[in-house]
Amino acid sequence: MKPALVMLIMAAMAPPAQVAPAAQIQVRTTVFEAGALPGATQPAKVDCQPGEFAVGGGYTLRGPELRVTASYPAGPAWVVEIVNAAKTPAALSLSVVCLSGAQPTTVSSTTGRVTCPSGALVAGGGYQTRGLTAAGSMTNSYPSLNEGWVADGPAVAKVFAVCVRGTETVRTVTATMRALAGSPTCAQEPVTSALCFWPRSGSQQLSCASGELLTMGGQRTVSGTIPPYGVSAADTTGPMWTFAISGSGRDAEPLTVEVSAVCLRYATEPPPGPPRKVDLSWPVVGGAALLLLLLLAALFATVRHLRRRSPSAAAPQLDIVLTGQRTTLRHDAFREVQ
Repeated sequence: MKPALVMLIMAAMAPPAQVAPAAQIQVRTTVFEAGALPGATQPAKVDCQPGEFAVGGGYTLRGPELRVTASYPAGPAWVVEIVNAAKTPAALSLSVVCLSGAQPTTVSSTTGRVTCPSGALVAGGGYQTRGLTAAGSMTNSYPSLNEGWVADGPAVAKVFAVCVRGTETVRTVTATMRALAGSPTCAQEPVTSALCFWPRSGSQQLSCASGELLTMGGQRTVSGTIPPYGVSAADTTGPMWTFAISGSGRDAEPLTVEVSAVCLRYATEPPPGPPRKVDLSWPVVGGAALLLLLLLAALFATVRHLRRRSPSAAAPQLDIVLTGQRTTLRHDAFREVQ
């Protein structure tokens, strides 16, 4: 039988390939209005759709009096806790990065650093604090060696990490943001550093390469001090991670922040599993019928091929020859003797 025909038969009998769907992300956003409740912590959240899981998220403040005290994953949602120090309502936008096609695991720790389970890689992370403090709530929140998450600051109480499996690669993209101090605002003359506040602002955006999924971002202070509650944006806006600060502090030193973004590339091959049971569904029955037809066609083609290569010889003949001998009977030999 020809090799091409054999391959066609094998393809007809093979069960349909079951390839795991590629993981996908969807960024979902909402706007939350914080009421005029000075000193009260107000939780806000944005939800994923059924079948999706939160792997990252963030916020963008729309009022200078808003104070973020927590930003963390909570199952299929991302939660941001805020305090509105103003006497009027103020709004902020929330985002959640929803992952479908894979199910992540969330772990937490109260030590400021959390590590993913063995074999899993970090896709995002967050933090909770003990509430408002004069020094602020959070200084650093960033991925650690693709294996966990770090959050530290004057009031950090818990750190979270969202961990995934089945990825081809997880890498962290980084960039350096520098924010110089502006002209100080002082409470009295003569100018003294204890009573002066230096404003500073700056922003940095990061993106992943083609084919990668941006799930989360973070920041780590390299030098200087982020103003208390000075992070105005730590958010996913489409394919970009945006980090921005805007505030005043008593430190006039230049501020340098390393901004990071987590980029995932998921494998599309299904993990090895147990042998598949025979499925007598219509594709299998149809494949068997097709195989039978192909075998009959192959047999017919083989017979025709043999006939063409070996022409038929003349059929042997059987000749029968009959011979006879004439005999004379003498009647006198049997004549009765008297």
